[in-house]
Amino acid sequence: GSLLGIFKSQDGGQTWQEKNNGLRIGVRPSVETLALDPQNTTILYAGAGYSGLSSTLFKSQDGGESWAPLTVGLSNAMISSIAVSPFDARAVYAGTRGQGVFASADGGRTWQRSGQYVLETNIAALGISVISGTVYAAGMRRGFYRSSDGGRTWEETGEGIGDRSPSTLALDPNSSNRLWLGGAGGLYRSDDRGSHWSESGQGIAGAKVVALAPKPSEANTVYAGVWTGGVYKTSDGGISWQAVPLGVGLVTGLAVDPLDPNLVYAGMVYLTGIK
Repeated sequence: GSLLGIFKSQDGGQTWQEKNNGLRIGVRPSVETLALDPQNTTILYAGAGYSGLSSTLFKSQDGGESWAPLTVGLSNAMISSIAVSPFDARAVYAGTRGQGVFASADGGRTWQRSGQYVLETNIAALGISVISGTVYAAGMRRGFYRSSDGGRTWEETGEGIGDRSPSTLALDPNSSNRLWLGGAGGLYRSDDRGSHWSESGQGIAGAKVVALAPKPSEANTVYAGVWTGGVYKTSDGGISWQAVPLGVGLVTGLAVDPLDPNLVYAGMVYLTGIK
């Protein structure tokens, strides 16, 4: 996903093809968030925004070759994050700016407001545990919430976060208890499903963390992308972090290859252009 829409690579990132069929509404969309169905990777969801228009949620069922809008019940919500249940592909969640979280039980065809009057309305990130199925939502200002019943009810947690303006959330695939949260106030770690948090950013303290990627094969290894530039890595569960050599640019996203965990991708914005 990019400021110019969606691009797809089938050779490990060596070459890319534009995949905006059905996404374009006069102009190319700005795609802030993408999510794959973990049970069927030909199914994708995308939150696309347009200049002067509110954003729209789209779905592809053919690996991104074509896209169709999902609008029933979404109320023209500005989509900020998407999460698909690893246990039931029909259960999809969308975080928004200004309207909280929406949930779908039918693969995105229809939507309902989730946890109305409970959640902070501006949602920065969503996450679902691949072990327990617990759904997590990080508010853009300070709130942190979790749901153990598919979003029907939510519990506000987050002691120790304060007003840290979260921007990214990552769940440890090896533990149902450990979570990572990054934002303008740095990096935080929880070992009790988000009930309590502690700073975990020695070496990157004070930096705005905008991307997180745990390494599935190593429980204590996590990569963190910093908005001021650079990628950091911890191998001891966040006790200390070291800078990873990378070109000059502002990191916007990180991903670990699921088939080769030693291969890491970084999306960056360069001062001379967008990559």
